[in-house]
This record gives sequence, structure tokens and C-alpha cells, in this order.
Amino acid sequence: MGAGRMKTNIEFISAGAGSGKTYSLTERMEALLASGQVQPAGILTTTFTKMAASELQERVRQKLIESGKTTTANAMGQAQIGTVNSVCGQLVERFSFEAGLPPEQTVIDEIESTHLFNQALDDTLEQDTNRIRQMNALSSRLQIQDSRTKKTLWRAEIKNIVDKARSNNISPEALRNFAQSSVDSLLHYFPAVSKRDLTSELVNAISSAIDKFDSELDSTKGSIKYFEQLSQYRSLLTNKCMTWGDWIKLSKAKPTKKSVALAEPIQAIASDYAKHPELRQDITEFTNHIFNIAADSLGVYRDIKTKRSLVDFVDQEQRLLEILDNPIAIEAIGEELQLLMVDEFQDTSPIQLAIFAKLSELADTAIWVGDIKQSIYGFRGSDPELMLTVVEHLKNQGSSINILENSWRSRPELVNYINNIFVPAFGNSLTAEQVQLTPARPIELSSAAIEHWQLEGSNKTKQASALAAAIQTLVTSDDEKVIDKQSKQIRPIACGDIAILCRSNANLPAIAEALTLCGLPINYRRPGLLATPEASLAMACLRRLASNQDTLASAEIRALTQGELPETWISDRIQFLQGDTRSTDWGETEVDALKALASERERLLLLTPTEAFEQALLVTNVRETLVGWCKTPLEAELRLKNIDSLLSLSHQFLEHCLTQNIAATVPGLIIWLQNLSSSEEDWLSEPGGNAITLLTHHRSKGLEWPVVFALDLYANVKPRNWGLNVDSDYSNFDWASPLSGRALRYWPSFFGAQSKDITVKDLVEAGPEGQRALEASVEEGKRLLYVSLTRARDKLVLVTPKKSATTAPFGHWIDCVNNDALLPAGESLELSDGTTLTTQLKILSESEPNFDVVQENLHWPQARDESLIRNDTLPRFASPSAALPIEGACLGETLVTCDRIGLHGAPDMTLLGEAIHAIIATGIINGKQDLKRSERILSDHGVAEKINSAEVEQMTSNFIRIIEEKFQPLNMFVEYPMQFINEQGQEVKGWIDLLLETSDGWVIIDHKSSPKARSEWNDTALGHSGQLATYRCALEAASKKPVLSTWIHFAITGGLIEVKLPETPSEKNAA
Repeated sequence: MGAGRMKTNIEFISAGAGSGKTYSLTERMEALLASGQVQPAGILTTTFTKMAASELQERVRQKLIESGKTTTANAMGQAQIGTVNSVCGQLVERFSFEAGLPPEQTVIDEIESTHLFNQALDDTLEQDTNRIRQMNALSSRLQIQDSRTKKTLWRAEIKNIVDKARSNNISPEALRNFAQSSVDSLLHYFPAVSKRDLTSELVNAISSAIDKFDSELDSTKGSIKYFEQLSQYRSLLTNKCMTWGDWIKLSKAKPTKKSVALAEPIQAIASDYAKHPELRQDITEFTNHIFNIAADSLGVYRDIKTKRSLVDFVDQEQRLLEILDNPIAIEAIGEELQLLMVDEFQDTSPIQLAIFAKLSELADTAIWVGDIKQSIYGFRGSDPELMLTVVEHLKNQGSSINILENSWRSRPELVNYINNIFVPAFGNSLTAEQVQLTPARPIELSSAAIEHWQLEGSNKTKQASALAAAIQTLVTSDDEKVIDKQSKQIRPIACGDIAILCRSNANLPAIAEALTLCGLPINYRRPGLLATPEASLAMACLRRLASNQDTLASAEIRALTQGELPETWISDRIQFLQGDTRSTDWGETEVDALKALASERERLLLLTPTEAFEQALLVTNVRETLVGWCKTPLEAELRLKNIDSLLSLSHQFLEHCLTQNIAATVPGLIIWLQNLSSSEEDWLSEPGGNAITLLTHHRSKGLEWPVVFALDLYANVKPRNWGLNVDSDYSNFDWASPLSGRALRYWPSFFGAQSKDITVKDLVEAGPEGQRALEASVEEGKRLLYVSLTRARDKLVLVTPKKSATTAPFGHWIDCVNNDALLPAGESLELSDGTTLTTQLKILSESEPNFDVVQENLHWPQARDESLIRNDTLPRFASPSAALPIEGACLGETLVTCDRIGLHGAPDMTLLGEAIHAIIATGIINGKQDLKRSERILSDHGVAEKINSAEVEQMTSNFIRIIEEKFQPLNMFVEYPMQFINEQGQEVKGWIDLLLETSDGWVIIDHKSSPKARSEWNDTALGHSGQLATYRCALEAASKKPVLSTWIHFAITGGLIEVKLPETPSEKNAA
């Protein structure tokens, strides 16, 4: 270890999977606050996600309220609890003056940061366009390209270098120096350069072999194909387009036996590829270019952000690291910071580690929480070996290392199974105490906790079919049970209990398709939104609205809305062109959707791109059309969600334009969406709810399910010898400067698809860098297996192919641990401590999906009324609460719900109303009242001192009891969304406070927090008759069920007033 010293105020908590980390953090923070050792304003806590930050803050607040520390609980808003980025941003903003920074800067997210860097890269390359040509040529010869599309990847490699440099706080100037060291370290494994003209020799050898080959003497397919390839190679060599992968391939290729002698001179010359001076030159030039372009682009990127007053997340980290060396900031933070908590320590980047080290020096108490066994995000910038070094350093410096010993997540059989595998697996780096957990859950289930499913089938599609059929049987059978996490009761397995984990995204589609064919709902995040029929129709409508020149959009609209076959609309188009009408007007007189778009086009300049998109969908009845395509409600829900996702992307486009300081236009939106599709960033919607989750093993971290299926256990171990790596001498780690001595190394993998019998590659893999890479890959494999297998609460299913796995040069993923302890081979598995677990082995044959689509008659709630003519003088959107009172409305029954609730002082009535709405809603949703919950809600809204929480709770209890007795509702819905088009053609959106579903129809209740006297109830209630009528109109159109009554609830003054609305025309006709 280096000489860097530190204060021993850091406590490290080792929190294994399911060991109650959040609970432990809550207990520690609440204890320190309750004892007075720490004040809320003295807390700085970082978490990995916003959700984790909110959960921790809320749990601590609740604990303080329970212990009677309401004043401290109310002050929890002063604590800085958030993601690393948000906390860094707050500190940078606070000390911006001391750091010489503008006080107000716009923070851009990772998506916008990527867009902006790509612009910087383009600007850099425009300064010397020859570099683009050179990089394309070098990438092609070195085969730095996508194996499927053959698209060159040098831009992506530059972005990777920039990201690594920034996460390690490496400057552009230092970045350039890594080019030569990278080249030198790689060429060290190459043989001496040949002085021969290897290219000319190879061309001559190929020509000689072709001339000597006699196809009549050797007509075998192997020889014919070989010599055809030789002709192609000769052409590539002559034009200097031959890849080095082709050289390697040629060194091993040969014809059939009759002509093999002709190939021997070619093989001999091609085998000297590593001695070729041009290979060395290509490697040198490519490596120099990517490091220099990366450094140049990084400087341009910095200048663009400075000019526009923008910062990204890494900027915030870099600037905070500088601020923490400023004496003024050090003094201020040191005086205030009482408690520093770092959650998910193992996933921090090196620069974040440096920040936490400096902050820990300033804090009275520092608690770092994490689990080295779950450090699996090396590809995102974290460094597991660095984190392990830090933990060892903390231990050697006298810091406290505490271990959470119990597993609260998984059933005992699973905990013991995990202990049996991973205590010995991690024995080379961790003690048994740091790995082993004690089961805290009782034994409640009799079924096997671990199962091994072997899939028959000659390919992945057939194996996926076998798996899907077995899962279909699992969820339709009542034999298999799980423990419900909320009720703690035993119940059958549902689709939403299941997660299927694959090693890579490429393996998920086959599983998704097989499950869908079995009629099983899935949650599966994947791109392809713009390729869906509903998105195609939506985009066609937007394109046609944007330009009457886009007649292809017209054809798409006709085909998708009217079901016209190509021969029909092509014939109509040809006939139309023969007339005298403008060609661009095709269809605008006879096709309703095109007619509607034409009438809206003149308003286009008055709308934002998002408003234009919404209007295009609205006037063409896109949602109604796509519902008509669907056979099931689930299908309709997904298609509608995809439309919502498109609109959400349009909002992101507006934010993008704001950040880029460019005009937001409809054509710009269309191009932006098409670019998202091209880069596979157009994510499809997911159904949510009771659906099987499909995701990669990496993405499962931090989540849990009752049943987990772990697939791809025989994936190959792949050491990261090639491409970009970070080198560091961990034996000389210096706490005072944790980022020192870190260097980037880039080795281009010049051999393309070739992988065997490559001398240089073999030497690299046998060398010290290769051995370290292999060791790191094995350790990463262990950690990923640990994360994956610990996601299960009640059942873990290990899925492997029945046929033997192919040989892997560095072993399979499963070989990272003792696979005899991992895979059950029968009905029991003996553990190392002598105990035996009940297991199950199933061999699944391919089977046809057992699923019949139950078609339902789906309808869209409201047909478009062509008689409605938009009043262009009115706003496009209308709010229900702004609706004028209805003529003919009168009062009905009056119910008193409680005594008037007293108010203290002059509260903000908007905040008070929101708090009361929330208390009533949570009381209805949870089915019971909770005084502490009500106190917390009032406190969160800042009105706890303005109203008596017990009186609010009593009001809520009385109100729920009265509506249950009077209306006997089948269901109660709070904050129910509604959306429809009113008679003036305006789009109306809103939320019904409380909607009761009875056997005969609906009851609408709207809450009002007005403190006006009871004598004013009647006038106030009638004043909201328009709002209630709007709700009624939307609800009846959508549900085809009547609204029985509408009510205004005066929560503070204790009244429930019925507002009788006049009959609608349809009700009069029915009467």
C-alpha cells in the first residue's frame, strides 16, 4: 500500500444480496438523528438511483415520526439525499463562486451529452476531412467493425476512450500520451519486421496457383470455392483493400487434397502477416488517430458546453473534485458535514471514489455500504479491483468493517445453496464471513427451491419453445406455490412472479417470441417502436400534416386506416394523376383522415411539434383505428402505450432543441425520431402488471422475484485483452490520490472473425496482460453469477441445453464456480456441510404452444363527430375545472360527514388541498386509516402545523364509511384519468378525484378544500356543475354505462352535496 493516510472515521458495511441493506441504513441514520449526534442539515447521502434516495429518506422520516421526533422528521428536507449526480450538482452550485464558475448552468443528461459529444466529434473531423477517409480505411483493414452490418466502429471506440478518460479524470493532454504506450506494448508481442515485399509475393503466389489450377483435374466443390476466393483476394490485394483477417484466413485455408500443393506457397507467405510492416503501420496509425481525435473532440466538447453554459454529470464530478481542494469549501463543508453515507459503493466510478475519499476526510462520520460480490458494472466505468483494494486499505488503516449477516430475501434452502457455491468461489479474495449469510426466513414451502431444466431442441428457437411451454404449465397449475411478499401468504405462481435472465440482449428475442406464442404476457425492453404498425400510421399522419408533398404518407394512411391493398391505391393514384387536380391533393376529398389533416395544416405554425403530433393523431382518429386492429385488450393496451411513447419522445425532442439552442420544428422531430430508430433507441412500451419479466443478468441487479430462470450458463468466458482497458498498479495504491497511476491502453483486434491459431493473439493471451484479463473475466463471471442467482425469493430454475456445450477456449461462465455444486443432477443436492437439499431435474422436449386467442369485440369509446367544427378562437386544450356552470343543474341530497376542521393561521390552500386529497386517496387505497401516515403527508406538504391531523383522519374515516354505506361500491378509483373531445372540438384532460363503480353505474365525487361556511355550500357546489358534467360526458362515452349521481365533497367543512345535472340528449331519447 502507498503512504496515503486517512482518518479512521469510515465504517464499511458489507451488505450481501438480500441482507437488509436499506433497513440497516435507515436504522443507522435514524439512530444518529434521534440521539442528536447528527442533524438533518448535516447529512449527505448518495444512492445509485432516485428511487433508492426517496425510499431511504421516507423510511427515515417515518421512523422518526414513530419515535416521536416529529421536529427532526419535518426537517428531513434539509438533508442532501440523492444520486451521486444530484448531490455533486448541489455542491458545485453552492460553491460555484469559489470555483470561478457561472452560478447558473444547465445540466444535461446522458442522452443529450451523447448528442452533444457527437456534434463535437463531427466538428473535430471537419477540421481535417482526410482523417475520416483514413479512419474508414484503417477500420476496414483492421476489421474494427460490426460483424453483422460491417459498419465501422471507430467513432464508438473514440467515444469509449473519452468516457474512460473522463471517469478517471484524465485530461485531453494526458490522453494523447497513451497512444504510443499502447502501440509499444502491443507490438512487443510481434515478430521482427520482414524486409520482404510480402504483398507482392502473395499476389504472385496467388496468380501462380490460379494459373496452375485445372478445374477438369480437380472439380471438387472445396477446390472450386477456394480458387474463386483466391481471385477475390488478388483483387483486394491489388486495390490495397485486403483485411488482416483475410491474411490470417488465407494462411489457414486450402483446397481439397488434389490441389493442396498449389496452396502451400500461399499459406507460407500469408503466415508471415505479423511480420508485415503495413500491419504495424496500420496499428500505429489507427491507435494514434483514435487517441488524438478523442483528445481533440474532448476539447471541442468542453468548448461547446462552456459557450452554452451547459454541464453534464461528469463535469459536475470533475468540478466538485477541484472544489474539494479549495480552502473555503473545505472549511465550510468540514464545519457542516456530520454524516456522509455512500450507498452501492462498489458501483462508483474512480472519480466518484476520489470525491468520496475527500468528503470522508471532512465528515464527522462516514459510512460506506456495498458488496464487492455485486460489482458487475465494469463496462460502465466502475473498477472492481480498485474497490477491493480500497476495502483492504480501509481495513489496514483501522476502519470498522461490519457485515450484515442475515438474508431476509430468500427461503433458507436458497440461502444455503448460495453459501455452498460462493463461499469457496470467492475464497481467493474474501473471507467466508464476507460471503456467507444466515437464513432469516422460516421454512414454509415444501416444493424444490432449486430446479434444473434441460431443454431439448437442435436450435435456440426450439429450445425456447420447450421453455415457454413448460412455463405456461407452471403458471396455469396450482401445484407450485410462492410466498406473497405483502400478505406473507402462500399462493400459486403468477406471470408477474417470474423473471427470465439471459446473458445478452441477443438471446432475449427468441424467448420473447416463444412466450408470446404461448399467450403469456411479457415485460421486455427492446427497440423497434417506429417499426410497429401503430407508429407507422402515427408517423405517416405527422408527415402528411407537415407536408402535402408527402404522398407516400397518404398511401400509408389509406392502407392502414382503410385496409386498401397496394393495387387499389396505386390504381387510384395513377387515375388521379391523369386528371387536372394537383397531384399533392390526392385523397384529400374522399379519405376522411387526409381531409382532416389538410384542414389542420394551416394551423401548423401555431403549434409546437408535440402539439402538432397530438393534433395529427386526434383528427385522424389513430387511436380508434388501432384499437380496431386488436383481438385482445392486452394487444390494444400495448398499441395505445406505444402511441404514448411516441408522444413522450416528442417531448424529449423539445428538451433536446432547448439544450441545443435550435428551433423545434415538425420536420426536425420527424428526422430526430428516424435517427432514434436507426440507432435502436426507440424503445417499445411494456405492459407492466402481471407479466413475465425478460432482461439480462446485468440488468437484474437490485431487483428480486419469487421465481427466477437463469439461462445461458454455458456462455463463453471472454477475456478483454483487446480494445480499451485501464491499467493501474494497485499494489502502490495511494489513498490521498486514488486516481494516480491510471493509464488507458488500446489494442485493436486486427484478426476479425478469426480466433484460432493466431500466434500474436496466443502470445498476448499468455502474457501478463492476457493473464490479468482472464483472471478479471473469471472474477467478473463469479460476481455476475452471484447477482443473478440471488434474485430469487422462492424458486431458482437453472436452464441449460440438453446437448453438450461446445468447447470454449477459456471455459464457460458456469466454470467460474464449481458447477457440480451448481447444477442438480437429480432429486437432491448434497452441500459441503453434509446437508441435502431437495431439487428437481426436468428434461423438456420441444412442444407446440397450447394457446387459443380469445377474440373480444373491442370498441373505441367515442366515435369522431364530423359535425364538430373547431373554433380556432378557443385554446386547443380545456380544463374540466374551468368549465362554466350548467344551466338546469340543481341540488339534491346533503350529507354531513364531520364537524368543521379548524385551521391554524393562513395555510396555503393549494398545498392543503393536495395533502387532504392524498390522505383520502391513501385511506381508500390501503383500506384502513393511519394517523402517522396522515401526519407524514401533511408534513411533506408543509401544512402539518396548520391543521389537526387527527381531525383530518377522522374526516377521512367518516367519509369512507358514509360512501360505502350509501353507494355500496363494487370498486373505488382515486384520481381516475379522463380525456375526450368536447363539442367545441377542444381536447379535455383531467382527473376524477373519486369514482365509484356500482352494479347500476357510476358515482362521481369531487373533493374541495374550501373553508367557506356551510351556508355557501349550495352556491359553491352549483358553481362546479360544469366540471361534473364534463366528467359525466367523458365517462359515459368511454364506458357505455350511466353516471347515476355527481357530488361535491367539502372535506374541511364536512359536507357531501349532490349536484343534479340535466339529462343529456341520449338520456332523453332513452326515456
